[in-house]
Amino acid sequence: MDTVKPDTARAWRVLAGPAGLVLAASATVWLAYGVSLDAGFHWDDYHFNRPWTTAELGQVLAGTWDPAGIEVPFYRPVTVWWYALRFDLLGLNARAQHAVSIAGMGLCAVLVGVFVRRETGRARAGWWATVLYAVHPALVYAQGAWLTDQMHLLASLTVLAALLVWQRVRNGGAAGWLLLAALQVLAFGIKEDTIMLLPALVVLTVLRARFVGDASRPRIPALLLVAGVLVALVLLRQWALGGLGGYRLPTAAQAWENFHLGLDGVLRVVPVRRPWQAAASAVSTGLLAAGALTALVRRPAHATWLFVAGLTIAVAFDLPFALVTKAEQLHLVTLGAVIALTGAIEIVLTSLQAPALRRLATATAAAGVLTFVPLTRDFASDFQPCSAETLRTDGRVLDWGSVPAGIREWLAGKPARCAAGEVPSLLDDVEVVAWTYGPELDERGEVFRWTSDQATLLVARSATEVPLDVRATAASRERPVTVVAGQAGGAAATLTLESGDWTRITVALAPDWRLVLQGTTRIDLAVSPVFVPREVDPASPDQRRLGVQLRIGEVRMAPGAPSELRRR
Repeated sequence: MDTVKPDTARAWRVLAGPAGLVLAASATVWLAYGVSLDAGFHWDDYHFNRPWTTAELGQVLAGTWDPAGIEVPFYRPVTVWWYALRFDLLGLNARAQHAVSIAGMGLCAVLVGVFVRRETGRARAGWWATVLYAVHPALVYAQGAWLTDQMHLLASLTVLAALLVWQRVRNGGAAGWLLLAALQVLAFGIKEDTIMLLPALVVLTVLRARFVGDASRPRIPALLLVAGVLVALVLLRQWALGGLGGYRLPTAAQAWENFHLGLDGVLRVVPVRRPWQAAASAVSTGLLAAGALTALVRRPAHATWLFVAGLTIAVAFDLPFALVTKAEQLHLVTLGAVIALTGAIEIVLTSLQAPALRRLATATAAAGVLTFVPLTRDFASDFQPCSAETLRTDGRVLDWGSVPAGIREWLAGKPARCAAGEVPSLLDDVEVVAWTYGPELDERGEVFRWTSDQATLLVARSATEVPLDVRATAASRERPVTVVAGQAGGAAATLTLESGDWTRITVALAPDWRLVLQGTTRIDLAVSPVFVPREVDPASPDQRRLGVQLRIGEVRMAPGAPSELRRR
């Protein structure tokens, strides 16, 4: 026995540290979200998963996040930069993008555990926080399974980073708050509701001083810094969007309705509409009530503080949703709920003196939290390619001109394939996806597409050669048009058009490291100069920047390539 005890103690020390949190997060996040790995794209994903031009990436810094004006105007430049980077790295590889989401969820769960462990000094509390975050059903739509809402993952990671920094600087002066102010600016560039980050940290500092006594109240210079940053961010957004953007001011009654619906949806996990949701709602409500009632009698300092801190975070980040409340937006409210639930569990466990009672309470709480798992998986199943929810939202995309015609054709055929028992895969089913204008018909009734300054094609992984026919109808020796085409990261061919004739460029494709990440090969075209039809002919309503007309020839595939690949 003596030889076993040191090894056992060493194992428990490892599990009680960061390694244990990583293990807990990995197991529980995969249990909850492993089903979403093959979910594919969902609704807005088809608009945001696209190539972004350098000009667009500059425009979003001083304007709406969608320069095309299709999406509701919001100020989210960092989010757009993330979308652009993600597309450059992963293209239309939805599986890889979902892997990023699952990894992001795991990282968030670990950071929540680290934060809670620091606040309480208890490894047990860190474990509870990590597991609760990993399986809480309110995070599925908000950031766990919807690729567009990876912006919420970025926001959550930034807020968690700020909370960890705040733990280190809350006893200092204005210098420590400078880093928190920088994180506030970053978070605001991701999503506007993070404007509550600095106010929440100020309130938390005051409450920490009140409940625990080991924090200093923010001094005047720090408060002035906070106020200045918040005013500057509000004015920046107002200037960039010329108003409230995507928001409308609600009535007082509607604002209150929105506010309490946001809290109810997360803290009480309502309305009850799914299997297991009634049980999960009862568990969440019961744990919070048990913690609150026990605190009135026992009030263990660190556990009670954690409970109060969690509720403070939930309320603070729910305040912006007085404007409008959606389940997809409550990621930071859920962060507060997870911390509060952890505090409630700790209050109860700390207050029980008898080991047997503590073990019984721990087992009861663990069994209750397990009811979150099937509910979370049920929500995640909404994002499967052939789910009723996915097929319903696919129908909305069919009219979006910003989405390549080939993707829309593929979406139009999805219901029939799902009904036949197939599982459609955009990455595997489509031969070529082209971000261009059109298609249109030329004078002979043949199909072509217009490009702008830049055009991007994603070609099936088994393609070896892509012939491209280009034409500039107004090109001449006096006004030549230059087209540069080639595989991304490879050699490019330059073609000078001096007439209105069709001319062919054949792009030979070579194996590339991007193929591993993207599952497709990328071809880029750059055209100069471009023209605007309205400027050439004032009677034309067309204000697009147009380059050349483009036709995609028959793609040569490697031997053994699937025969069912179709050009899109």
